[in-house]
Amino acid sequence: MNKHLPTCFKFGLAGNIFFVLFGIICMIYYAAFGDTNVIVLPIEFAAYTCEVLGFIFIILTFVWFSRYIRHRLIMKISFSFYILMELVLMVIELNSYKFEFYEPYSVVLAIVHSIISAAVCFSFLSLDPTRVKFEMVIIATCAFILVGMIGGIINIRIYFGIIINALAYIFLFASIIYMLNHEMLDIDCKGDKAKVSEYRSTFFD
Repeated sequence: MNKHLPTCFKFGLAGNIFFVLFGIICMIYYAAFGDTNVIVLPIEFAAYTCEVLGFIFIILTFVWFSRYIRHRLIMKISFSFYILMELVLMVIELNSYKFEFYEPYSVVLAIVHSIISAAVCFSFLSLDPTRVKFEMVIIATCAFILVGMIGGIINIRIYFGIIINALAYIFLFASIIYMLNHEMLDIDCKGDKAKVSEYRSTFFD
């Protein structure tokens, strides 16, 4: 195992913890002030701080992916798209009063956001497609992410989906760190002897 791999996923873990904090701050703001355009500087500062720190750690995760993990082009492209998607949503959500086109309670937005996020999560299966326990972790994480669409159905703003996504990825990255530390995953890294694994699911056997 490449010694840098656990650090890579620790960055992802930290980033998503900050995203959860961002979502909670948004929840507190909208619970207190509704959809008014009131600007509360301490809340805005806290939200932007969590957002910036979260993306710093998530971008570091992507950099570590690109630097140390061999191949997995689909996973890397998907994750980079996910980072961009969350960035756009968080910026718009925090400044929703400036964007007339934005529908924070949109059911379609909540569903599309959850489906794309779950698809990105599924791409992580390429890290080690031969381990049934890891496959179970991926399936559980995808299911957790899809819960985020409930927010739109019960008329909660999109920050609900952002919180659910972050909690799901915290679970995923924490599970990967645990499995790496206990040698339950074998991720092909740059510098390792090249391996070719054919994906065959045994989860439903």
